[in-house]
Amino acid sequence: MPRMKYLDGLRGLAALQVVLFHYGNIFLPVAVGSGTLRFLTNGLSAVYLFFLMSGVVLTYSFERRPRAVGAGITGRVVRLGLPLGAAALIGAAFMFVLPETFREAATLAHSNWTARFYTGAYRPVYVIMDATGLTTILGYSGTSIFEALRPFLPPQTASMDQPFWTLHIELWGSLLVLALVYAHARSRWLHGAAVVAASALTGAHPLGLFIVGHVTALALADSRLDAIMRRRWVVGAGLGLLLAGVIVCTHNGLPFVRGLGQLLMLGKLIPVQEYFNWNDEFAAVLIFFGILLASPIQEVLQLPAIQQLGRLSFPIYLLHWPVMMTLGSAVFLAALPYAGQVLAAITALAIGGALTLLLSDLFERRIDAPAVSLSRRLRDAAGAPVQGGGRDGAQGHATYSKLRHDRLDSQSP
Repeated sequence: MPRMKYLDGLRGLAALQVVLFHYGNIFLPVAVGSGTLRFLTNGLSAVYLFFLMSGVVLTYSFERRPRAVGAGITGRVVRLGLPLGAAALIGAAFMFVLPETFREAATLAHSNWTARFYTGAYRPVYVIMDATGLTTILGYSGTSIFEALRPFLPPQTASMDQPFWTLHIELWGSLLVLALVYAHARSRWLHGAAVVAASALTGAHPLGLFIVGHVTALALADSRLDAIMRRRWVVGAGLGLLLAGVIVCTHNGLPFVRGLGQLLMLGKLIPVQEYFNWNDEFAAVLIFFGILLASPIQEVLQLPAIQQLGRLSFPIYLLHWPVMMTLGSAVFLAALPYAGQVLAAITALAIGGALTLLLSDLFERRIDAPAVSLSRRLRDAAGAPVQGGGRDGAQGHATYSKLRHDRLDSQSP
């Protein structure tokens, strides 16, 4: 089966959604959070889509060598750590040149959004913590899975590059998928117990999205689904789920959605911080499954321009923030007296977005792609891929072979 290219396109559009979310919140906050614009600028639902996609593609990637746990951890740390360290240094350089521009822009735009998490985040000690990966492991106050240990952890509440908070969830979600793949290679019974235990542990926490993605990956590898997936009613169901996801995304606090989230939190062990939003998680799940079932949407996501955006999605995600807080803010301030707030915000987005794309292309070729390649080589050094299931009938290699493609790792940040 060919590469699931539509996931690349989805990743690119999700990265664009995050960019619109951030630019809207700092330069045009009055337009964010209402009606259709809430969907187009809903950065949290986009982040949750990233987690779901990671659960899928990491399952196939780890199943090449399901028992090479050490190599899997090392490869994942390298794949995330090298781009993160480089992005932290690039962001620090931007903030060194224009350290306070965003504050004036936010004040004139009547936005207090950055003040919630950004004060002092570009201090050298915090930059070092980001660049070395310490905050990726431990997380930030308010989003860490180790929040119960917060009194004993470094008191960092935010990053100089705000999207970095998600890499903490991405790292531990990746290791969760690795553990589930290992269990799957050992025994179906062990795997089932591991999925149930992990689901009970996470509840409605975003980590649970990696479990959803993992289970979905195994289901998609079942050849019995092929004929069903081609039926017209499946496409209709997919389009219906996609529409439902957009509706949920634009109407925060629907009673059914809120009640489902409360049900999932019964008995959970990992606390869900206020920063997370179950409504957007549920919307992301609906949108994700809608796209999996709706082949016409998959074809749109494979258009060349969207695929190119997908190729640059991780660099865009990492680099747009420091560009927005410095050059984007400077452009907004320069345009505001002449164009008004709406046009100034659009101008900031256009110029800041263009620079972000240029930097992202260079970043992808010089840093991100080499990190993917090095990560793969480190895992390949663990030995030959698994050629069959385990003693208890695990089907890891069969799952991987059915959905194999040349650069699976690049589909997950």
